[in-house]
Amino acid sequence: MNEARRAEKVTRIFQMRLEGMTVKQIAAQEHMSWTTVRAMIDEEIESRVSPKVERQRELANARLDEMSVRVWEVLRGTDSAELRLKAVDRLLQIERRRAANNGSDSPVRVEAVYTEITQEDMEIAELIREAQVRNQIIEGQVVDDADATPE
Repeated sequence: MNEARRAEKVTRIFQMRLEGMTVKQIAAQEHMSWTTVRAMIDEEIESRVSPKVERQRELANARLDEMSVRVWEVLRGTDSAELRLKAVDRLLQIERRRAANNGSDSPVRVEAVYTEITQEDMEIAELIREAQVRNQIIEGQVVDDADATPE
């Protein structure tokens, strides 16, 4: 498949997912494996999000650079020990923020649970709710019949 056709297919698959189709439904419709569909969706997300994230990172780094310059001016321009310590503390905070912004800080463990609810899952849940309502109605009738029975 040439690059232009592949890009069109990836965009179409991504749009199908945005419209609510499951990965498995898309895979069946496109005659592809669900892992290939998932990879294409991830690829499209990456192409849409990464440039914006990188631009935001650049802007944040520029702000941090400007703050660092100002703090260094304070640090070099004062004889006050207290002010120098505050400036050093501020520089450390700026550098921590820069490390977090650029992903070079200590890794943070994140536990996430991803649950995909399919159309079939929703239909089964609806069937269960309907059965529960019917059971409540029947139980109510049984109780009513028991109350009406003479002793």
